[in-house]
Amino acid sequence: MKKIFLLAALSLILGANHCVLAQAVFDKGDKAINLGIGLFALGANASVEFGMQKNIGIGAYFGYERISTGLIGAAVGVNFGYNKLNLGVRGAYHLGEVLNMKDEKFDFYVAGGVGVSIDNGYADAYNVFTNEFNYRTRVRPQILIRPGVRYYFSEKTAGWAEIGTGGSWLQGGIAFKF
Repeated sequence: MKKIFLLAALSLILGANHCVLAQAVFDKGDKAINLGIGLFALGANASVEFGMQKNIGIGAYFGYERISTGLIGAAVGVNFGYNKLNLGVRGAYHLGEVLNMKDEKFDFYVAGGVGVSIDNGYADAYNVFTNEFNYRTRVRPQILIRPGVRYYFSEKTAGWAEIGTGGSWLQGGIAFKF
């Protein structure tokens, strides 16, 4: 799945018309969809954004991650993992005007929001008598704080990257603006 996504993203990037300048200012009525992968936790994510005013958008986010101890944990005899689902609402402020950006291919923004994180198979305690972890599902509130950037390859297609809370610390992928 990861290879298919990367091939699709690369095809879109290489096939984009590099001569077209995108209107990077996010305006009232604009719509954008980010599709991506988590780069520090195996997973996928998506967000949608609707322009409410010039430079301000609101929408929703969704993310799936597989958290595990990996090779290092297995090497020391601790091997567990769990699935994490993140969902919520988010808003974004696009910084082009504030930063006095001249290159309209770049769209710097700061996103924030609230939601829930649902951890399935979370190991909350280690039982020394049975030499096993106790697993459970937990639901907890989540605050989203994510600065990010989109780089437009064409008027409607961009690559994007974000860092912060509310999913994998580093995420990236492809964005479509409508």
